[in-house]
Amino acid sequence: MRLSRMLRLPGLAAILLPGMAAASDLDLACRGDVTAALEAAIADTTRAGGRVVLQADRPGARCGLARGLRIPAGMRLVGAGDPVLVLGASGRAFRGDAGSGGFLLAGLTIDAGDAPAASVIELRGTPSGRIERLRLLRPGDGILLADGTRDVTIADLTVLGSRLHGVTIADSQDNLVDGAELHGQRGFGVILRGDSHGNRLTRLRTVFSGLELVGMTWQTHGNSLSDSTALRTGDNCYSITGSHNRLENLTGRYCAGNGIAFYGSWNVLRGGTFTGNSQRHEVRRAWSAGIAFLQGFGGVAQHNQVAEVVVDDDQPRPTQQLGVMTHAALYRDWAPGERVAAGEYRRAGLRLYRAAAAGITGPTPPAGEGQAADGGVAWAFVNRFEATPLPDFNRAEGIDIRRVARAPREDLTPAQHNQGTR
Repeated sequence: MRLSRMLRLPGLAAILLPGMAAASDLDLACRGDVTAALEAAIADTTRAGGRVVLQADRPGARCGLARGLRIPAGMRLVGAGDPVLVLGASGRAFRGDAGSGGFLLAGLTIDAGDAPAASVIELRGTPSGRIERLRLLRPGDGILLADGTRDVTIADLTVLGSRLHGVTIADSQDNLVDGAELHGQRGFGVILRGDSHGNRLTRLRTVFSGLELVGMTWQTHGNSLSDSTALRTGDNCYSITGSHNRLENLTGRYCAGNGIAFYGSWNVLRGGTFTGNSQRHEVRRAWSAGIAFLQGFGGVAQHNQVAEVVVDDDQPRPTQQLGVMTHAALYRDWAPGERVAAGEYRRAGLRLYRAAAAGITGPTPPAGEGQAADGGVAWAFVNRFEATPLPDFNRAEGIDIRRVARAPREDLTPAQHNQGTR
């Protein structure tokens, strides 16, 4: 018979559960404030190669976590019986760093509804780990993977009512989100930012999101997204502003904006259904289609490919105005003597720049692919157009356009190389 070890810590009753855990495991009751006891148990079991099992004596039993705990390398913390960790003053449950690799965090509900806004789990530079079967309730923010975090798997995640995003991946690589219910967040279900590449997203779902189910910003590249469903988001169902991302089998229904918006370049979507979107088409003309090629947010909307997609509108009064839309070029040309705000974009030739600070443009346009100046404003190179500043070289082939409110296709550009957009 294998016996669990007895955990004796000040103010905490020891628990001994014969035959239920390995000899190096510690069983910790979810009762009262467990901050100190949990930190000590994690340190003890990690040295011994075992687990901490946070036990609920009844489903939904609640215990407090007054401050966030650091994840040591090899930590294994699992919940049994559906325990609920209630966060205190920090709003953070766990934080990881470069020394936190190889951890497991599983089977917990974390309630952050009365805690300050913060990422419930924050990993920075963490080399590996696994998060599975977690439920995050009303977090200030969900899970953050940042600063070179890699090879972390998030599986079977639920995030309800996030005050910001469900999952953020920032400047991180080769992570996996496999199965996530992301409902009621103010921002994105999953947002990829910075130099994030090689990340895989699959089986994501939202029934309401303040913004998109998934957004990929302009520096992201080489990521994948598949088998996901967005319902009633407050913006587009999906927005892809990065490059060379591969998408497959996406569903978007009744979103405020487009079913999917391609702001970036060299992205490929194969398979999907976009139904009854453009719910707020009267707010923005760019929110009009099942599939949209647009400029904005640092993307140039060139060389994207979409195939084997169904576009439809099954509502008594259709809102999805178009099946496929290519919007007019967005960015303004650089000109001398103009006032610009920090973060504004300007096009100089076939290069796109972003103002580093507010000012009045000087006499000479920015040049090169790095930091640049025009004699009045400092600029940062963002992106390059190919051959033309228009959204061009995009292909929409094998698109089954059924019912739309206005027209199957509309291309507002004079671009010469788009296919399947007119």
